[in-house]
Amino acid sequence: MEKRYFINSILAFLLGLGVWMVMVVYFDPAQQFRITEFPFGDNRIINTGLAKNGNYNTLIFGSSTSQNILKKDVDNMLKVNSINLSIPGTTNYEQRKLLNVALTKVNLQKVIYGLDPFVFNRGYEVSRVPLEKFAYENSKLELYKYFYNFTTFKGIIKGLLGKRNKNWIENHGYWGNNFKYSKENTLSFDESTQWGAQNMGAVQIFKDGYSLELMKKNFDATYEIFKNNTEIEFLIYYPPYANIWWDYAERYNAKDTIVEFKEYANEKLKSLKNVKVYDFQNRSDIVNNLDNYKDMVHYSPEINKKIIKDIKMDKNRVSSYNR
Repeated sequence: MEKRYFINSILAFLLGLGVWMVMVVYFDPAQQFRITEFPFGDNRIINTGLAKNGNYNTLIFGSSTSQNILKKDVDNMLKVNSINLSIPGTTNYEQRKLLNVALTKVNLQKVIYGLDPFVFNRGYEVSRVPLEKFAYENSKLELYKYFYNFTTFKGIIKGLLGKRNKNWIENHGYWGNNFKYSKENTLSFDESTQWGAQNMGAVQIFKDGYSLELMKKNFDATYEIFKNNTEIEFLIYYPPYANIWWDYAERYNAKDTIVEFKEYANEKLKSLKNVKVYDFQNRSDIVNNLDNYKDMVHYSPEINKKIIKDIKMDKNRVSSYNR
């Protein structure tokens, strides 16, 4: 009797594990096996699933300054099939890791990359949150950790109780309609508001200092990715921050370092035939109109659309790239 009970308990346990694995594959909150209608979790994990399993030939990539680029605008203007995998609050290390996952796509043809200088001023192998190995490495052993962790459990529960989200990829990461874009917000340093807190954060980074050596080290690692994937066209652009961002950069002796970093990056990139570089940081009609911004770094979706339109028209191209 005890032996039968023991065997039945083992079988019930194994059956439970099997049912749970089927549920994880079905709901797949981090999209690690396929694209589902039940996304849940941090973009740093979900985006790896989209990179592996999404249907696209053009990757939109960057930080929160690139999140408001809409797939429909890129597809219509550039005649491509795109996906936006930009990561808010990202580090360059996180960008490199995700970009290498996306580059495993056989039919990837084009990458539109928002190059934010401040992203390169963070640690060489530093991520804002721990990066799960199952999302970035092709390891079956690591993948088991996806089945049995609390975030996956919460995603399954949300999938069981919530509604299907059929068109979520179109607006994945999009936050453009959540804020008011105004001079008042852009000049605010009220830490109780998100825009004010972000302004204070940008100023604190200037106070902490920009390291040209660190920025170059991060960029060199990113440059190797561009250089080693000659079959892919990289359209790189410098996002247009509000003019007061540069005022604070100068006030805290960071402007010269940032400018020198851009010169270093441009000099290295100009030798790559698969790279085009665009700079929107001198667009006076954008950066001098503070009503375009919610804070000194983040601009409205209309500006994102202008960026894609200008890239299509080959405007604001860095002069050394006119070949």
